[in-house]
Amino acid sequence: MSLNDAKRRDFVNQMIEILAQNKDVLSEKGYNSENKQAELKQKSEAANKEEINQQEAAAAALRATAVAQEALNTAYSDASSMADAIVGLLGKENELSRKIRKMRK
Repeated sequence: MSLNDAKRRDFVNQMIEILAQNKDVLSEKGYNSENKQAELKQKSEAANKEEINQQEAAAAALRATAVAQEALNTAYSDASSMADAIVGLLGKENELSRKIRKMRK
């Protein structure tokens, strides 16, 4: 079973805490937990920063999509109005009017 990002971040934070709380026991066994704790804390902070960057990029993408959709809606609306005007001007039975009506289907 794979852990999601939130659970993995929580695991990293718990390990940082365990290293801090048990540095004496670990040091007695020759394990330098202070260096490992600092290293893990630095990596955790970098991961958190990148998560924020990812969220900001996703939000920017959503805004860009909304802007692009609005621009397309405006262009389509204008094109549709022009098509209606041409069909109205030439009449429904005109060959160009038929072509325009087929384009909308």
